[in-house]
Amino acid sequence: GVVEAVNDNDVTIAIPTGFDTNYDLSRPGDSGALWLTRDTFQPVALHIRERPGATKKCSARRIIPSLTALNLNVVSGP
Repeated sequence: GVVEAVNDNDVTIAIPTGFDTNYDLSRPGDSGALWLTRDTFQPVALHIRERPGATKKCSARRIIPSLTALNLNVVSGP
Protein backbone atom coordinates (compact mmCIF):
# COMPACT_ATOMS: atom_id res chain seq x y z
CA GLY A 1 0.00 0.00 0.00
CA VAL A 2 0.88 3.66 -0.25
CA VAL A 3 0.16 6.41 2.24
CA GLU A 4 -2.49 8.50 0.53
CA ALA A 5 -3.31 10.91 3.36
CA VAL A 6 -2.40 11.75 6.94
CA ASN A 7 -4.88 13.63 9.09
CA ASP A 8 -3.61 14.07 12.65
CA ASN A 9 -2.94 10.47 13.74
CA ASP A 10 -5.19 8.91 11.10
CA VAL A 11 -3.50 7.46 8.02
CA THR A 12 -5.19 6.39 4.79
CA ILE A 13 -3.44 3.63 2.84
CA ALA A 14 -4.37 3.06 -0.82
CA ILE A 15 -3.53 0.55 -3.53
CA PRO A 16 -0.33 1.60 -5.35
CA THR A 17 -0.62 2.97 -8.89
CA GLY A 18 -0.36 0.20 -11.43
CA PHE A 19 -1.85 -2.50 -9.19
CA ASP A 20 -5.06 -4.26 -10.18
CA THR A 21 -7.98 -2.29 -8.69
CA ASN A 22 -9.33 -5.57 -7.30
CA TYR A 23 -6.13 -6.17 -5.30
CA ASP A 24 -6.87 -7.11 -1.67
CA LEU A 25 -5.01 -4.48 0.33
CA SER A 26 -6.46 -5.83 3.57
CA ARG A 27 -7.95 -9.16 4.63
CA PRO A 28 -9.78 -10.29 7.77
CA GLY A 29 -7.31 -10.67 10.62
CA ASP A 30 -4.92 -7.95 9.41
CA SER A 31 -5.85 -5.51 12.19
CA GLY A 32 -2.82 -4.74 14.33
CA ALA A 33 -0.34 -5.39 11.52
CA LEU A 34 2.39 -2.85 10.84
CA TRP A 35 2.72 -0.80 7.66
CA LEU A 36 6.45 -0.46 6.92
CA THR A 37 8.59 1.65 4.61
CA ARG A 38 9.69 -0.29 1.56
CA ASP A 39 13.36 0.66 1.73
CA THR A 40 14.20 0.56 5.47
CA PHE A 41 11.35 -1.56 6.87
CA GLN A 42 10.70 1.10 9.52
CA PRO A 43 7.18 1.04 10.98
CA VAL A 44 4.94 3.86 9.75
CA ALA A 45 1.43 2.99 10.90
CA LEU A 46 -0.63 0.41 12.76
CA HIS A 47 -3.31 -1.18 10.55
CA ILE A 48 -6.89 -0.83 11.77
CA ARG A 49 -9.22 -2.00 9.00
CA GLU A 50 -10.24 -1.78 5.41
CA ARG A 51 -12.49 1.20 4.92
CA PRO A 52 -16.15 0.33 4.44
CA GLY A 53 -17.62 0.36 0.96
CA ALA A 54 -15.84 -0.19 -2.31
CA THR A 55 -13.00 2.27 -1.65
CA LYS A 56 -10.27 -0.42 -1.46
CA LYS A 57 -8.44 1.77 1.06
CA CYS A 58 -7.33 1.06 4.62
CA SER A 59 -7.39 2.99 7.85
CA ALA A 60 -4.33 3.05 10.08
CA ARG A 61 -2.89 5.07 12.97
CA ARG A 62 0.51 6.76 12.96
CA ILE A 63 3.00 4.49 14.69
CA ILE A 64 4.53 6.83 17.31
CA PRO A 65 1.23 7.77 19.01
CA SER A 66 0.16 4.10 18.82
CA LEU A 67 3.37 2.92 20.49
CA THR A 68 3.11 5.63 23.13
CA ALA A 69 -0.47 4.63 23.94
CA LEU A 70 0.63 1.01 24.31
CA ASN A 71 3.78 1.99 26.28
CA LEU A 72 6.01 0.30 23.66
CA ASN A 73 9.24 1.24 21.85
CA VAL A 74 10.75 0.25 18.52
CA VAL A 75 14.06 -1.53 18.99
CA SER A 76 16.45 -1.80 16.06
CA GLY A 77 18.74 -4.76 15.44
CA PRO A 78 22.52 -4.87 15.88
